[in-house]
Amino acid sequence: MKITIRGLSLALASVGMLTIYGCGGGSSGDTPPTVTSMTVAPSLGKFSKGTSVKLKRIDLTQLASGSIGDDGKAILTFTGYAGPIVVEVLGGADVQYYDEGTKALATFGAGKTLRAVAPAAQAVVGVTALTNAAVVKLEAATGGIAVATVININDANAKVGSALGMGTSSILDAPTLVDIATGKTLDVATVGDKYALVLAALAKIATGTSTAVDVADALARDLKDDQLDGLDSTSTAPTTAIANAPTNAALISNYTAAAADLATATTVAPLVPNPNVSTITASYLSDLGLAKAMFAELRTTLNSFSNGSTGFLDTQATRMNADLNANVAPELAKVASRVGTLAMAMAMFEDGKAYTSNNTFGLMPTTDGSALVRQSGSPDAAWYGYGSFDYCRTDSATGVASKVTCSHFGQDSADRSDPTNPKFKYIVYELTGTASNQYNYTATRYNRSVAENAYGGIAALGTPTLASVPAGNGTLTKTVSGTTMTGLTINGTLPPSATNASNTLSTGVDTIAISAARSALTAANNFRYALSGSVATTNLADASKVVTLSLDNGSYFDSDETASATGGTKVLAVKLVGTAKTTATKFTGTLDVGAFSNNADGFDYSPTSIVFNGSISDTSTGGAGEMLTGKLEAAVADYKLYHSTQPQSGTNYQKATVTFTGTVQAPSRPALKLVVAAVKTGIATSNITVDYSYGTVKITGSGATSATGNTLTLSNQDGVQVVLNSQSAGTVTKSGATLATIGNGMVNYTDGVSESLN
Repeated sequence: MKITIRGLSLALASVGMLTIYGCGGGSSGDTPPTVTSMTVAPSLGKFSKGTSVKLKRIDLTQLASGSIGDDGKAILTFTGYAGPIVVEVLGGADVQYYDEGTKALATFGAGKTLRAVAPAAQAVVGVTALTNAAVVKLEAATGGIAVATVININDANAKVGSALGMGTSSILDAPTLVDIATGKTLDVATVGDKYALVLAALAKIATGTSTAVDVADALARDLKDDQLDGLDSTSTAPTTAIANAPTNAALISNYTAAAADLATATTVAPLVPNPNVSTITASYLSDLGLAKAMFAELRTTLNSFSNGSTGFLDTQATRMNADLNANVAPELAKVASRVGTLAMAMAMFEDGKAYTSNNTFGLMPTTDGSALVRQSGSPDAAWYGYGSFDYCRTDSATGVASKVTCSHFGQDSADRSDPTNPKFKYIVYELTGTASNQYNYTATRYNRSVAENAYGGIAALGTPTLASVPAGNGTLTKTVSGTTMTGLTINGTLPPSATNASNTLSTGVDTIAISAARSALTAANNFRYALSGSVATTNLADASKVVTLSLDNGSYFDSDETASATGGTKVLAVKLVGTAKTTATKFTGTLDVGAFSNNADGFDYSPTSIVFNGSISDTSTGGAGEMLTGKLEAAVADYKLYHSTQPQSGTNYQKATVTFTGTVQAPSRPALKLVVAAVKTGIATSNITVDYSYGTVKITGSGATSATGNTLTLSNQDGVQVVLNSQSAGTVTKSGATLATIGNGMVNYTDGVSESLN
C-alpha cells in the first residue's frame, strides 16, 4: 500500500471529526438542542391521509407542522421548548374522517379545527371531540389559552373526561382509530378501545344532516358551565337546547349501541357519564385513581395471597392441613412425660437393690407377694389435668429384683369422651436389667374405667384392660454421677402419642432416638433435660406417611420435681430446636413453650406462651419451597384468673393473643412483609391489626369482630383510607374527601364507576 501525505491528512481529519462529533469530544462546541417527537392521533373516526396537523406553544406560536399518514397518525418534531402544547387538526376541501354515526366518510371542511391542549409534550396524543371541548372550556374559564396554567389545563381535561364517563382515564391518550374495516374488534377493557366507543356514541347522537363534527361543537359549548345538560352555556341564563347536544340518556344508549357494533364482548357494562363536573379537578381524579389502584392492589396482591379459598396461603393452609392430618405428628409433651416415667423406673430398679427410703413395701397385684413400691403424683392430679400419676413396683421385696413395672397416667390420660364410660388411657412399662445401667423395656397401652363421685372426682378404679394399640419396646442407658442420674439415652418405640380431631389414635408407634443430659437449675428440685435426637411417627393406616422431628443442640425441657411424690413432675419450659417434616411440609426453627400455669380452679396445667421462630416450606413435588419466614407468637393473658368450671362470660374467658411478623413468599410474586396481630377481647369479640408491604406498596389496617358483624379500616401509602362498618358498608376517602361509598358488595366511585368489592 502506498501512503501519501494527502491520504494521511484525510485520515487524520476523519479521525478528528469522529472525535469531535461522533464521540462527544471537542473543546468549544455547544450541546445540540433536544429534539422532541410527538405522534398525533386525531379521531372523530379515523382521519384521511394528508390531513394537516400543527403543534403550537401555549402562546399559539407554531412549533411544527405535518400531515397524517396512511395509519391516521402524524409524527411531528420540534426543539427548544418544554411547556404546554396546543395541537390543531385542520380541515380542508379534501379532508375526510370516518363518521361512526353514519358509518361513512364525512368532510372536515376548510375552517374546521379540532384541538387539544396538553400540559407538556407526550409521546402520543389524541385529538378528539373531548379534547376540543376541553380547549373551549379552558378558553372560557381563563379568557384565553395563552394565560392558562398547567393546573387549568389538567382541570379542563379532567372535567370533560369525567363528564363523558372516562373516569380517571386521560382524554389526551390516543383512542383506537376506527374506520370501515374495524368491525367487532374493540375490547372495552382497554382504555383506547373504550375511548373509541365513547366517540362512536357521540357520533350516533347526530341526526338529520348533522355530523360528528356538529356534535363535537355542541359538546364544547355545552360543557363550558360544567353541566352536561344539552344547553348552550354561552349566555348567562342558557335556555336554548343545542341541536344534537349529548345528554346522559343519549350517551348511555348510544354507547351500548356502539358496543354492539364494534366491541368483542356480547354485553358491555353501560357508560356512566357525570352530568355535573363542577367539583372535578385533576388532583381529585388523581386521588380517585389512587383509590381505584388501592382496590386493584387488594384484589391482585392480597387476594392472590388470601381470599378465603384460592389464594396462595389459603391453598397452602388446606394442603398443610390435609398433609399434617394424614401424617399426624407425635405429641412431644406425651413423649417427654413417658421418657420421664422410664427414667423413674430405672431409678426404682437401682434403688430396689439398695432398699432406699424412696421405696415402700406393698403387694404385687397378681400374686399378693411382697414388693417394693414407688408412687409419684396422684390419680386425682391426672384426672383433673393438673399433674400426673406414676405407680412403680418391683417383682420382689429384695435387692435382687429382676423386673420393674410402672403405670404412667399423664395430664392428658383422662378420657371423658363417652359420658357412660369415663376412663384412664395409660401406659404400662416393664423394665428388665441387662447390664449395669442398661435395660430393655416394653411399653403397652391399657384402659382403666373410672367411677366418678358426685363431684366428678375418682371414687374407684376398674380393672385394667389391654388397649388395641401398638406396643413399644427398646433399650435404655443411663449415666450417673455418684447416686445421681446425669444422662439418659433411649432407642426404641413408644405407643402412639398423636390423636386426630375425634380424639382417636391415628398413628403407629413413635420411634425415638433421644439423649437427655440432666442438670440442676438454681431453684431447688428444678432440673433441665438437654435433648438431642429424633422422634418419628407413621400413620396408622398408611405406613408410608411419616412425620420426623429432629431435635438439635439447644433443645431442652425444664421440670419442677419438688412435688413429684404428690402431684407429679411439672414442666416449666420447653425449647425445641430443629426440624419437623413430612414428605410435603417442613418446619425449621425454634419452638419455645413456657409460662406454664394452672387455671383459677387449679386444673389444666398448660403453657400460656408459645413462640415459633423459623420457616415453613412446601416440599411437595413442584411445591413452593420456603414460603413463610418469621416469628409466630401465641399467648394467653391472666390464665390464672380463668375458671374452666364456670360458664364463659365478659370477665371469664381465655384472653388469647396471636401475632406473626415475617415474610411470605409465593411463586412469581414479590416477597411480602407481613405483620399481623389478633387479640381476643371477649367471648365473641376480637381485634386484629395488619401491616403488609412490598416495594413501594404499604397497607395498614385494623378491625374488630363481634357477634353482630365485623369492622375494618385500611390505609395505604398514598393516604387512601377504607372504612367498613359491621354491615360491610362504608366509605373510601383521602384527606377528608369522599372518593367512593361501599355497600352490597360494591365499591361505588364518585365518578359513577362501580366495581365488585371482591
